[in-house]
Order: sequence, then structure tokens, then C-alpha cells
Amino acid sequence: MKRFDVCPASGPGVVGGGRLVVLLQHEHLSQLSNVVVAPLFAQGELEAIDRLRPVVVVDAHPYVVAVDLLAALPARQIGSPVANLESARYDLINALDFLFAGF
Repeated sequence: MKRFDVCPASGPGVVGGGRLVVLLQHEHLSQLSNVVVAPLFAQGELEAIDRLRPVVVVDAHPYVVAVDLLAALPARQIGSPVANLESARYDLINALDFLFAGF
């Protein structure tokens, strides 16, 4: 799995019991048993917040990335990638910076 891959996730610790997540952890850390992810919510299901919850498009559908709901999930709970959000890299990194550094 690569950074910014969008994958289905299920099991304990997953918001709503199962949903798409975006991997935010760099692939150089793939030897770790957990992966840092942020859940995706269908637009309208969760409010987008400027800089903190960017809107992305996956398979022609808009989703809100809830960076403020980060989780570390066991890698075994993460399914195969269905998309990659490298094109939203700036917005995702900006959201992480805003969450942790306030700017």
C-alpha cells in the first residue's frame, strides 16, 4: 500500500464499522503492523471544514476526508486500494499541518 491510497477498512476502530479510508502514513514504514488513516465520508454526510476536512473525488463521487478523525488501524483491517489521492497531496498535507501545527 502507498501513501494516499484509498482503501476499504472494516472492524473495530473503524468509524461506522466499515468505510473508505485514505492512508496517510508513508510506505517506507510498511513494516509497522498499524497504519495511520483518515476516514472518508460521502459529501453531505459530514461537514467539510476549510483546510481541515478537504473534499476529494473518488470514482466520480465527492468525499470529505475527516483528517480530525485520524486513526491507527491494524494493517490487516485495510483492504486493497480502490483509488489514490496523490493529486490531493497538497490539501491532505495542509490539513495535517493545520491539525498538528495550527497553520
